[in-house]
Amino acid sequence: MEPDPVAVGASSSPPAASPPRQLPPPGDDERGAGECADAARPDQRASGGDPNDAPPPSPASAAPQPSPQEPTGEDTAASCEVEQEQEKEKEKEVVPGVGEALRIFMEEFGEEDNTLTLSPLLKEITTPDGAAALRFLGGKYNSILERYKQQVAKCADQCEPRYDDLKKKYTDECAERKRLYNELIELRGNIRVFCRCRPLSSDEITRGCSSVVEIDSSQENELQFVPSEKERKAFKFDHVFGPKDDQETVFSETVPVVRSVMDGFNVCIFAYGQTGTGKTFTMEGVPENRGVNYRALEELFKISEERTTSVAYTFLVSILEVYNEKIRDMLDESNDQSKRLDVKQSADGTQDVAGLVEAPVYNIDGVWEKLKFGSRNRSVGSTNANELSSRSHCLVRVTVKSEHLLTGQRSRSQMWLVDLAGSERVGKTGVEGDRLKESQFINKSLSALGDVISALASKHSHIPYRNSKLTHLLQSSLGGDCKTLMFIQISPSSTDSGETLCSLNFASRVRAVEHGPARKQADPAESLKFKHMVF
Repeated sequence: MEPDPVAVGASSSPPAASPPRQLPPPGDDERGAGECADAARPDQRASGGDPNDAPPPSPASAAPQPSPQEPTGEDTAASCEVEQEQEKEKEKEVVPGVGEALRIFMEEFGEEDNTLTLSPLLKEITTPDGAAALRFLGGKYNSILERYKQQVAKCADQCEPRYDDLKKKYTDECAERKRLYNELIELRGNIRVFCRCRPLSSDEITRGCSSVVEIDSSQENELQFVPSEKERKAFKFDHVFGPKDDQETVFSETVPVVRSVMDGFNVCIFAYGQTGTGKTFTMEGVPENRGVNYRALEELFKISEERTTSVAYTFLVSILEVYNEKIRDMLDESNDQSKRLDVKQSADGTQDVAGLVEAPVYNIDGVWEKLKFGSRNRSVGSTNANELSSRSHCLVRVTVKSEHLLTGQRSRSQMWLVDLAGSERVGKTGVEGDRLKESQFINKSLSALGDVISALASKHSHIPYRNSKLTHLLQSSLGGDCKTLMFIQISPSSTDSGETLCSLNFASRVRAVEHGPARKQADPAESLKFKHMVF
């Protein structure tokens, strides 16, 4: 039988020697394992096919031995296996079971999508696998954070309309409650009392003075008087303004009373408190931060412009002061000190000052000029309580005349804006001579005001209005058909705690006064015309 040519060719020609391969570097387990597998299969790589297709070599034709410089396939595979075993032994000696700890760590965080709790297994991963665990943890954190942001955005989209609707309902409810409360106060005829507390001055802070007044911003009607840790007394008013409330905030609560003047009601707004508590600042203000007087008249002109097509308004302004129980006209350019002014009762039963200058004003700029002129003529002096203390009661009277263009109905109403002198004790001011005399007259008039308030609160049959020029002027405001608002100005300083307590007690008595509902005021000339028509 002829020999198989394929077998003969295979046995006669020596196989091509494989080029020498470099051993994998230590630690490169994956590549080293692949190369070792290739070295274990030299016959498959040489033949280019399946080793089962090639016949086994005959014994007569032995394969040529490789040169000593070239390692055989079996030697290379054995060498790779030995090195891999050595590397595994080294890893086991450093940290046993590191790969298993990383797998458990990743499985633990992969099971729950809505929870991220730091695993103690992370502390066990101290080899290079720790970096992979941290990268996995960071990716998990970013995924949860992104899902959280999406849920927040979705919740905001769903809840924002409901929040806006509830907020509007709450605001409307508060406004309605306040409106009904104001109507109740008007029906009862109470004097509304607003309390305003100034901030501690830099000098008081330097001297170590503490605050004896506590105001909770959520409780707009209440304050706490705390002169010591063991003493605490609560006071309630119609509104309480803290040191952070500005002039605009204060006036916004005053607007409803001011607007009543344009509807034919008499209005009186006055500030009471010791020297240095900010009475003049609240009522007059400064050019860059004006007070109630200027803002009230600005509001009147604003309403007049809004109603110009239906109602014609005329505004007259008078400014006077009560100084040492004498009435002085602040708009009298002649400055005639001998001019005697007194309080008289007019035909309609209200109090009036005959001969008082009534200056017509047509816009807010004209009003400001009149107010500045009157302020320059006001009596001021220096005391221990204030370098420029008001030594008189300053009263601004605004007369509003209106005529309805369609019905012809006329009305005449007045608004009094009163800045009272300081109410502190004489001993605290440290005054002598003329200043002492001024203080005595101031305290006398304020005591008369206190007597009137007490009599009104107790509903006495006799009210001592004539005990002072001040109370006589304010008779219609305190006990007549008038809407009255009082600002009680207090100091938070511990050095003024005595005066602060007196002011708070006085304001509480004022708030208890009920003088009946206010009534619209008709023009006296109009009433006289109707009387002539009847008779």
